[in-house]
Amino acid sequence: MIEIFLLWFIFCFLSFGVLALRFILMKKNAAKPWRLKVDENYMPKVSILIPTYNESETIGFKLQNINKIDYPRELVQVIVVDSNSTDGTLDIVKNFIKNHPEANIKVLVENQRKGKSAALNFALKHCDTEVIIVSDADCFLPSEILRRSLPFLADPRVGAISGPKVLLNSKQSWATKSEDVYLNLMNLIKLGESKNGSTLLFEGGFSAYKKEVLEAFDPYNTGSDDCGTLISLAEKGYRAILLPEAKFYSFFPMNW
Repeated sequence: MIEIFLLWFIFCFLSFGVLALRFILMKKNAAKPWRLKVDENYMPKVSILIPTYNESETIGFKLQNINKIDYPRELVQVIVVDSNSTDGTLDIVKNFIKNHPEANIKVLVENQRKGKSAALNFALKHCDTEVIIVSDADCFLPSEILRRSLPFLADPRVGAISGPKVLLNSKQSWATKSEDVYLNLMNLIKLGESKNGSTLLFEGGFSAYKKEVLEAFDPYNTGSDDCGTLISLAEKGYRAILLPEAKFYSFFPMNW
């Protein structure tokens, strides 16, 4: 019995040591300068894909948010791809389009709900822009996010960029505080990975991909990190990086 306890103790101690060492290394990497060819004049045409399924509570605010992004309107196409919502999401989108024709929003509706990746791949077939941006309906972007982050895609080695999630209700409860601590730790690790090469974890709130290197979104991805797509980019020799300049905002759901 004592031997088993000692083995478990040694295992836990070594595991904690490995994690602590990784965190220290990533923190050190995160402090390093970028070694990228950043072009502040790089302003590609972009498609912003917003996948929706029963997002009636947030989609109106989301479209208002996207419509206020500081970027030339002639360079932005917004595509809402809906997976047969049943809560009036499409009605809200169509009403917004009617009242804001300048927003250049296209609506696509899947025949049946097949998941987020399938919806994005469906929308991807309708994109002819240089950059594909994915942003979930419950996340909100600073108006300057494209001008601050897209110049990093000018580097020929960079295939995709994302940003850290910032919780707007981080002080609301012990659950939101815990989630905030977790996000801060993960963002530091992902930044360290990015400075060293690539990260394989993106959040769904904001991610941007060069269309020339993006064949499709990983059909087996069922979560929000999309690591399968990033692994595919890495296998082709492209970097996927997290940028502090690309932060976005969201709420931690309190009904979990």
